[in-house]
Amino acid sequence: MHQIELETQNEALREAQIALEASCDRYVELYEFAPVGYLTLSRGMIAEINRTGARLLRADRASLLNKRFSTLVAADDADRWHRHLSLISRGGAPGPVELLMRRGDGTAFHAQIDAVLPEGPASDATVRLVVSDISHRKAAEAALRDSEAFSRAILDSVAAEVAVLDRNGVIIAVNQPWRAFALENGIVPGQPVPNTRIGDNYLAVCRSSTGPAPDEADSAAKGIRAVLDGRLPAFRLEYPCHSPQQQRWFSMSVTPLEGGGGVVVAHTDISERKAAEAKLRQLSLAVEQTSNSVIITDLEGNIEYINAAFATTSGYSVEEVLGRNPKLLQSGLTPKETFEDMWRTLGKGEIWRGEFINRRKNGETYSESEIISPVRQADGRVTHYIGIRADLTESKQNELLQQQALRRWSLAADSAGIGVWEWDMVADRVKRDDRVCRIFGLEPGRFEGGFEAWRERVHPDDVEAVSRDLAEAIQRGGAFEAEFRVVWPDGTVRILKDSGIIVRNAEGKPVEMIGISQDITRRRRAEDAFHRTTQRVKRLSGRVLEVQEAERRRIANELHDELGQTLTAIKLSLLSPTRHADGSAAASNAETVAIVEEALQQVRRLTRALRPAVLDDLGLAPALRWLAEQAEARGDLVVTFQAPELQSRLAPEIETACFRIVQEALTNVARHARAHLVEIDLHVEAGAWILRVRDDGCGFDPAGMRERAMAGNSMGLLGMEERAALIGGQLAIESAPGQGSTVTLRFLSHPPEETT
Repeated sequence: MHQIELETQNEALREAQIALEASCDRYVELYEFAPVGYLTLSRGMIAEINRTGARLLRADRASLLNKRFSTLVAADDADRWHRHLSLISRGGAPGPVELLMRRGDGTAFHAQIDAVLPEGPASDATVRLVVSDISHRKAAEAALRDSEAFSRAILDSVAAEVAVLDRNGVIIAVNQPWRAFALENGIVPGQPVPNTRIGDNYLAVCRSSTGPAPDEADSAAKGIRAVLDGRLPAFRLEYPCHSPQQQRWFSMSVTPLEGGGGVVVAHTDISERKAAEAKLRQLSLAVEQTSNSVIITDLEGNIEYINAAFATTSGYSVEEVLGRNPKLLQSGLTPKETFEDMWRTLGKGEIWRGEFINRRKNGETYSESEIISPVRQADGRVTHYIGIRADLTESKQNELLQQQALRRWSLAADSAGIGVWEWDMVADRVKRDDRVCRIFGLEPGRFEGGFEAWRERVHPDDVEAVSRDLAEAIQRGGAFEAEFRVVWPDGTVRILKDSGIIVRNAEGKPVEMIGISQDITRRRRAEDAFHRTTQRVKRLSGRVLEVQEAERRRIANELHDELGQTLTAIKLSLLSPTRHADGSAAASNAETVAIVEEALQQVRRLTRALRPAVLDDLGLAPALRWLAEQAEARGDLVVTFQAPELQSRLAPEIETACFRIVQEALTNVARHARAHLVEIDLHVEAGAWILRVRDDGCGFDPAGMRERAMAGNSMGLLGMEERAALIGGQLAIESAPGQGSTVTLRFLSHPPEETT
């Protein structure tokens, strides 16, 4: 018996040995004849190499063993290989590196090296390599670069530093500004910044950056990767890159290559812009925090800005003075000649200095010295007045500060980005700045001509109304203001607002109009969208009230017609317990119990109609299955339901929304579709939940249904969309006459406020 057991064990061992040998043979075949070269380096020496690796290097395998791998790397790439190997040895993961390598017969080939540290107790000096021959790809890239010499010339003419990356983040092309910047900022004189040449992996450089802004480098790597993967259409990043000599800022722009497969990375020096923004912030803080009152008005004297000191001194808040004339401060004690001199001086475009006796909001009078200065644009036109006021007791001390604040605000106003125009009404000549040209969809300097040129740009449907408003403004002598549409040369329709002030000569005739143009398209569209949403909410609210009242009537009728009659029967049964022929109380009680049971069933039916308990107790999938069974039981429909086994409950509001949307869809199918089959499907797709209701009914026109819903009819569609929106989902309805209908809800497992 013992001998038999030994033989059985030996036989099992032999079979295991045979299987092990077969497995080893398969592993060896896979290793030896793999399409890439496999190498193991020990302290930089080749310890193992497969046959494919030996063929790539065109050398006998025995001659390659114990040979230093770096001797096979071309001299120009030796330093890059050593840096890459050093990073791998320190536990980094820089990704693949592309090198020029020398074969045993003296020929060269381009190789891609993937290197990793082995897992387990292997020595830290051991590195495993995968070597791929990419000579054909490199040749194709070279041919592509040769065929795109003209494109490179254009690329070199761009002022920004530009690099083109392939799908792996490897630099395949750069322009001349990129190379010049790399040389100018290199650590070693005459040598470019490391890892900025063609063939370097730009993503690996960003991920391993430990410079003065590592967070920005990591953000840059993630942004570039997102564009490469198609998760972002483009990427922008502004980041500091200070040198020992100056504070510098750069803007990175990443856009995908047409056709996919790579991106274009452009760097632009925005140091001047950042410095200007910082200076503007300083000026704004200085003006806001100064102890002097500052006021800015338009040419009519209407207040557009006051600082905190003005509000404190006068007692009026910002809201109380904006749009009003400074006359609200007049006390009646300032001589009339002072105002006449002020307007005469300002009318000549000069700075006026004087004193006022004003009155605060609380009735107190106080004296101020004021400097009012015209604010000129770059072309010399006056668009605003800036006034700086100070208490006379500190006039000598604050005079210098007032002049400084005046100069700063003049500079800030000159740099304001508004479209300004000036119309010489006598000669019919219009001067327009570059911003006006862009607002009208034209290149700077291309908007020429006078009044008729402007009329030609106005939308044909708006020309008559705008011309009428302009004529009325000229006739009554007031300001001109109009909103109208323009059509850009590319067909885009924009909504603009023009405002102008009419200047008259001594005889009262209009001779000039000065104004501004603003693009208010976004604001108008937002207002229209808000109005549509408001109307939609009103209709939905009304529909909700209607549905509530209808449901109350239905429940009241059921309570009266069914439950009320049942309770009456119970009452009569209790009052006449011995009406049976045999006079037995048991028979009477049995009849009463049956009536009570029927009442209980009626209560349960009403309860389920209001809120199915299965939804609260068991969750969404059982509730939808119950809903399908109920719909099938009510008519000739065949209703199927499919859903995965849910590991956990969804959020209550999501379960309720899904249940009501399916309930509404099934109700619509039963009422209108004339369908035979309905399929309900709940599953996960691309990280999101998909709930779909499909029927084989007569179908309908979704666009026409939506129009009827927006008009206040057929509110079921809007109700489903609102429920989907409340859980952050997207509802899509596909249908056509005679082709059935499909309602699809896409949502996440948490409502919007809980997502991260």
